[in-house]
Amino acid sequence: MSKHKMLAICPFGLDGIQVTIAYTFTKGAPEQGPNYASGGQPADPDEVELISVTYANPLNDEMAKMLEAWAVEYLADEGFADAIENATDDSERDYDRALDAYERRQP
Repeated sequence: MSKHKMLAICPFGLDGIQVTIAYTFTKGAPEQGPNYASGGQPADPDEVELISVTYANPLNDEMAKMLEAWAVEYLADEGFADAIENATDDSERDYDRALDAYERRQP
């Protein structure tokens, strides 16, 4: 499981509201075929779960609850692919940084 953030436009109001969505990403696993020990395992899908949604200006409690409900729906539907792509990009950047740091330490 890893933590990530992404920007999204919530369709509230005339121009929408730009929000930052913090979420966790858990990589799924492919289906495993049968072997001598078991009949196989079904695939586990990727999972995305909301941590928080923030907006630049303070919001009243009712609006904050509406934004949170929208963010949960967004991550489950149209924002799901974007969240996975963002998490994958973050993971690749982290790997590249770690590899660069390792290579700089080598003689």
